[in-house]
Amino acid sequence: FPRDLYQAQLLDKILKKIKLYVFYIDVDFNVVMKRFTGRISCPNCGMVYNRLIDELKPKVENTCDECGSSLVVRDDDNEETFTKRYEIYSNETEPLVGYYEEKGVLYRLNGNLDEKKIHEQIVCVLEGESNG
Repeated sequence: FPRDLYQAQLLDKILKKIKLYVFYIDVDFNVVMKRFTGRISCPNCGMVYNRLIDELKPKVENTCDECGSSLVVRDDDNEETFTKRYEIYSNETEPLVGYYEEKGVLYRLNGNLDEKKIHEQIVCVLEGESNG
């Protein structure tokens, strides 16, 4: 959120008195597709894994580390669905990058890194160690 310019403009009105930080987690197209199409999840406890990314695979293939249930692939976790969603993102959400960049509140983060490194980038910005 926001997902389009109209929502961004409404958010601006609400947040006029608050310091706004907009984090743009920039991820290569192929990395996003791999993350999306490789997802597998536990229908019992909700844990999410990725069969295409070594550090996110379950310890035992197709078995949840937490509860031992068999893992499943969602019907919509496929290249066709990803391509449609990415097209919507490109048309509706990506223009927000320029919008918030012009306002001077956009912070670009390297989303190709692991979660811990992304978190570290966010902390650096919030602690004032980055100039955006």
